[in-house]
Amino acid sequence: MAVDPSGNVFVADLFNLRVVEYLAPIVNGQAAAVVLGEPNLTTAKCVNSSTGLCEPIDVALDVLGNIYVVDPSAGRVVIYPRGAGSGAAAAVVIGQPGPNSAGCGTSATTLCLPAALTVDSIGRLWVADAANARVLRFSTIVNNAAADLVIGQPDLTTAKCLTPPS
Repeated sequence: MAVDPSGNVFVADLFNLRVVEYLAPIVNGQAAAVVLGEPNLTTAKCVNSSTGLCEPIDVALDVLGNIYVVDPSAGRVVIYPRGAGSGAAAAVVIGQPGPNSAGCGTSATTLCLPAALTVDSIGRLWVADAANARVLRFSTIVNNAAADLVIGQPDLTTAKCLTPPS
């Protein structure tokens, strides 16, 4: 979940395969006003495309208001422009070569079951790449961007999970 400076609330709605936005001021029982990843608020279908999501598990906002969504089963992060309306297409896809691609990889440009994300104060994307046991930083936010830093592995092509000593 993320909240923008205006008080609008963005929620990753995993089981309905979408991200919903509630417009401020928030009141009890309020309906969502915007849906991303589905064409409308009554559809729930996994579609791996620029307009579809399959497993949105986390959402974050950057300082410009762009909406970042981690979609683990597709092995990607999709980014919607600030103010995106219902059914909008993602402007950027990270972790896959294109919006209709899905799968796992271990490289600077691929992800495998990404689980969480955040955007820091200078606009760098940080992704917890769960199946690769690493955290990646993306300083350039463009389609098929390459990570420029890895935490938890010695390099960007290693995915060895170490067991802590007992």
